[in-house]
Amino acid sequence: MAHWQDEFLNLLREYYQKQKRKNPRYSMRALARNLNIAPGPASALIKGSKVWNISEDWALRVLAKMNLKPTERKRILALMKFHSSTTQTKPIEDLSGLAVEHWAYWPILCCFDVPDLADSPQKISKKLGIKKADVDTIVQDLLRRRFLIKSTDGSIKRPSEYLATTDDISSETIRLLHKSNLDLAKKALEKFPVLQREFQTITVAGSSEAVQEIKKEIREFTDRLAHILNRDQGNDQVFRLSVQLFPMELGDFDVR
Repeated sequence: MAHWQDEFLNLLREYYQKQKRKNPRYSMRALARNLNIAPGPASALIKGSKVWNISEDWALRVLAKMNLKPTERKRILALMKFHSSTTQTKPIEDLSGLAVEHWAYWPILCCFDVPDLADSPQKISKKLGIKKADVDTIVQDLLRRRFLIKSTDGSIKRPSEYLATTDDISSETIRLLHKSNLDLAKKALEKFPVLQREFQTITVAGSSEAVQEIKKEIREFTDRLAHILNRDQGNDQVFRLSVQLFPMELGDFDVR
């Protein structure tokens, strides 16, 4: 079952319980009538007695009748978008130059998804706290690489193909990117109050054989988070999320 289907079932059951609290005599038939679905499937979904192949179109029709809170509706629509997204990604295998020499390379690229920042080097410079000349140089490099494109009206935008590094690249370039991420995380830890950031760490005993499965879960999780953050047109900020997983066999590694 897709992740959005689990969320849909939770919302459906919460909706039913809410109606029951308002009216203890509220029945499955009343639920089916209110949501315009057959009583049999309604009962099975609420009780979890049968696994149904719920389609997005059917779920959307039911959701429209549930009077969801805006946050609830946005969340499940984001999960549906993630599940059926037609967004194309272009693997990047050759990164060089500014892509690793300047930490703001990727944030500048993402600024073109923020309406208030897109195509405004001055605003990007102020937002990220770097020189406008550096923004201009990086934007030109992004254009050269076709990570950004110019429209017929002269405006700059991101293409329909988004960028992603191929998995498990072993190169000094990627190591430098990861080191840069760690340095930025240190700065964020000092700069932002706890309500504006989230740092989580767990240390557990486990099996080395599970690492590949965990890596797959982390990648799917971060993909979902990216879609949730970018689920509507209200983008007003650029975020960076880093998740680290590694064995604690550091030997005499100097962590001071």
